[in-house]
Amino acid sequence: MPQGKTVAMTDEEIVEMVLFPVVNEACCVLEEQIVVKASDLDIAFVLGMSFPSYRGGIVFWADVVGSKHIYMSEKMVLKIWQLL
Repeated sequence: MPQGKTVAMTDEEIVEMVLFPVVNEACCVLEEQIVVKASDLDIAFVLGMSFPSYRGGIVFWADVVGSKHIYMSEKMVLKIWQLL
């Protein structure tokens, strides 16, 4: 934990802390044209990584959550961990 202190987090914050960096990496993979379509990543996550199919895949889920929320949450986590 930051400076040896415990940080209280909700279940939602923990999920975001784990999955938002994955969303960021998915965006990099798309930008670098390693995959052609976002739906290719969604299928890979659902079939290969057991991402919940009812969420539609990692990129679809990120679109539902919204880029502004993802950005602000990532910025907050970096600030908590003093990496910003």
